[in-house]
Order: sequence, then C-alpha cells, then structure tokens
Amino acid sequence: MPIVFARVELRGDPTWENYKQLHEFLRGKGWFQHLPSHSDKPMPHAMYQGSFNAEPNLGTVVTNLKRDIEASVWTKALVLAVKSADWAQSAG
Repeated sequence: MPIVFARVELRGDPTWENYKQLHEFLRGKGWFQHLPSHSDKPMPHAMYQGSFNAEPNLGTVVTNLKRDIEASVWTKALVLAVKSADWAQSAG
C-alpha cells in the first residue's frame, strides 16, 4: 500500500487554532500525524501521512490537498508531498 507524506504550511499569520483546525480537517480526509502502525509516535508539526490503495499521482495529491485546505481551512497553503518507497524511524 503506497504511503505519502505531506508537509503543509499555512502562509501568512496563522494561529495555533488554525493549525488545530487543519489537523482535524485532514484527519477527516484520512491524513494522520503519526507514523504508519505507530499511533503513539507523532511526526513533526504539520506533517501528515496518508495511505493509498493504488499508486497515487503526487501532482494530483498536492493539488487536491492545497485546493481543499484553501477552501475549508486557510486561504493560502503550501503543500509538499513525497511518496515513500521505504522508511525508518529513530529510536526514542
């Protein structure tokens, strides 16, 4: 199952409440702030992971995330996405 990691930055002067709204919004769309199968291991701030059944097109993923975030959470967002072929985490 392909995994995509996305980093989102709300451009301008967002508050912590704006980021809380972003986290809730993306969780509702199937994007999570923890490593796959490690729900107790949070990722860095505004970093998300999503799983896909089929091979995703990263351009489409970024375009859709940006569009949805700007329509529902914040008017200017920057989205960077990478598809994982393999990954590891540090201990502790």
